[in-house]
Amino acid sequence: MQVEDKKPFEHLIHRQRGQFFAAEGAIFVARAPGRLDVMGGIADYSGSLVLEMPIAEATLAAVELDGEQTVRIVSLGGDRVGQTAVFTFPLTDLLANNAPIAYETAVSYFRQHQPWAAYIAGAFLVLMREKGVVFAQGARLLLHSNVPEGKGVSSSAAVEVAAMSAIAAAYGIKLAPRELALLCQKVENHVAGAPCGIMDQMTVVAGGRSLSSTS
Repeated sequence: MQVEDKKPFEHLIHRQRGQFFAAEGAIFVARAPGRLDVMGGIADYSGSLVLEMPIAEATLAAVELDGEQTVRIVSLGGDRVGQTAVFTFPLTDLLANNAPIAYETAVSYFRQHQPWAAYIAGAFLVLMREKGVVFAQGARLLLHSNVPEGKGVSSSAAVEVAAMSAIAAAYGIKLAPRELALLCQKVENHVAGAPCGIMDQMTVVAGGRSLSSTS
C-alpha cells in the first residue's frame, strides 16, 4: 500500500472504530489501483496482446468479520465529492436449497437492489461457486476510491480486486495473483453482468513500475 493512500485510510478506519467497525478486533485492508490502457485496448476481448499499466489512483477496502450472517457495505468517496453508498444483505440471499445461487439469478438480484454492490458483494458468490467456500460469518466492508468512474481507467476492476483481496484475507482464503484476477473477472462478467476481458483485472493485480520508451 502506498504511503499517500495508507495514512488517510488508516485514520478513516480508526474513526469508524466503535461505529461501523467494532471497537476492537482485526480489520483486513487491501489496495488496488486503476489502470491505463497504453496499447491494444478493446483487442483484449478477442484474446489479443495488450499493453497496460497501473495508475496512482486506487481503491482501498477494509473488511472486518461479523458474527451475524449479514454483509454490510459502505462505499465512500468516488470521484464525486461526498458520495456515499450503503448496501446490506444476508448471506442467505446468495443461497438456494443450501447451494450457491446461479450467476444469472445474482445478476437479477443486484439489478433489482443496488447494481453497484455486485462488484463488491459478487466476491462472496464467486468464492462460493468457484472455490467451494462456506461463509460461517458475515462481514463489514468499508471502501474508498479515487479512481475516476467512467473514464476508461478500470474503476470497476480496482473495486473488485480490492474487495476480493480484503475478503480473502479476512476469511483466510489463499489466492495466487492469476487466480485472483480470474475470479475478479468472473465477478464483473457473471455477477455484475458486464462483459470484459482479463486485461483490467490482471493489470490491477500484477502491474508494477516499469519504463516505456518511444524512441
